[in-house]
Amino acid sequence: MNTVRTQVGMLVGSMLAAYLVAAPAQAQMKAGLWESRVIRQTLNGEDMSAKMADGQKRMQEAMAKMSPEQRKQMEQMMGKQGVQMGAPGAARFCVSAAMAARQEPLPDPDKQCKNEKFVRSGSTVEFEFVCTRPDGTMRGKGRTSFSGDTSRTEMNMTGQRAGKPVTMVMESESRYLGADCGGLKPIDETLRK
Repeated sequence: MNTVRTQVGMLVGSMLAAYLVAAPAQAQMKAGLWESRVIRQTLNGEDMSAKMADGQKRMQEAMAKMSPEQRKQMEQMMGKQGVQMGAPGAARFCVSAAMAARQEPLPDPDKQCKNEKFVRSGSTVEFEFVCTRPDGTMRGKGRTSFSGDTSRTEMNMTGQRAGKPVTMVMESESRYLGADCGGLKPIDETLRK
């Protein structure tokens, strides 16, 4: 189960990284349930798509083999993070009405990332940030564009991890599923804890 938790954490972290930093242009982001999917991710030039797909497949297989109690525990753990698994390779999150009305990015719950730029123009948000962690510092910039009930985020990050240079590129898409979050807590409420 710990392997599955690690895979869930990596998947959720990758899918929500852009969302938490850009936490978007709330005027275009409707309150309710959203589903986000990483559509491209490279790490130091290596396409991570196959590794992510393999990790997701192994996670789904492991969850299918769990007892109903273990599966429920895993779903509750993810729910506490404001996330639930959606379609294969996707994570769902809930946006509160207050969050949808806000005109600023969400704070980093671990207080390791700081927004340095957040400029909204029409249906686009451009952002820059820096994350300082014990193993290194990463700088990033990106753009989130909204069109109706969908958004697309492109983000580039560079820096050091464990003394080694790191470059990461990520693209993700999110789509609005409806006003009912089905019992999933809004992501801004989970970050307050």
